[in-house]
Amino acid sequence: MNSSENEPPPAEEVVESSQVSRMFNIYAVPSESFDALRNRPTDTGNWLLPAILLMVVGWIGSFLILSRADIMAPIRQAQEQAIQSRVDAGKMSAEQAEIARVANEKWAPVISRVAAVFVPVLQAFAIPFWWGLLLWLFGGKLLKGGFRYMKAVEIAGLSSMILVLESVTKTLLVLVTGNIMAGPGLIMLILKEFDPKNLGHALLASVQVTTLWVLAVRAIGISRLGAGGLGRCAALVFGFWIVWTAFWALVGHLLAGLAP
Repeated sequence: MNSSENEPPPAEEVVESSQVSRMFNIYAVPSESFDALRNRPTDTGNWLLPAILLMVVGWIGSFLILSRADIMAPIRQAQEQAIQSRVDAGKMSAEQAEIARVANEKWAPVISRVAAVFVPVLQAFAIPFWWGLLLWLFGGKLLKGGFRYMKAVEIAGLSSMILVLESVTKTLLVLVTGNIMAGPGLIMLILKEFDPKNLGHALLASVQVTTLWVLAVRAIGISRLGAGGLGRCAALVFGFWIVWTAFWALVGHLLAGLAP
């Protein structure tokens, strides 16, 4: 008898990918990054490292922008106009307006710096868990992909690498143009001036190239982990984003309309 018949069949070769390759493959071949998650134990680094990178990039961008007086000047001008409009409408006396100006001059820079510290932290760590919950509900439950919640968090976390690129791009555009609303989206191409009271402007501000990109990558993620065809996954992910974005744009529009 041939001894080779008694030898066990060769084990299926498993291609291991490094943490860094999984993170940066998201830009070019996201399916490879997500294939590497299948049938493997949960790896905290898949969401933690992109979150840390997004947080640090957010900190750097925020403080670079805050250091530019020409960029912050229109914001202070808008605050002054809001105070003056309340005076003109008889809703605030001249004395009250002066107190408001002094308080704004004192506290607005402090609030801006506090926000520059905490907003990037909140964004970086909330996104993987919030979108992880949604992707788990869409792909793991509704489309019966069968993957666990923390796998969905890994998908959302790796997808955040696109948000890192978005943060860098937006910071550079703001610094170059001096416009706080600058970004990789339709609003920069179509509008010369943003009006927060205009619902169309608010909706345009939500349509960023990188936003559409990250949504597509999230859909690819749940599809590769067993949620079925990419079309169905994309329909759920993009459909939710459209409804969610329209709702908050409408809320912002209504609140802006209440302002004088």
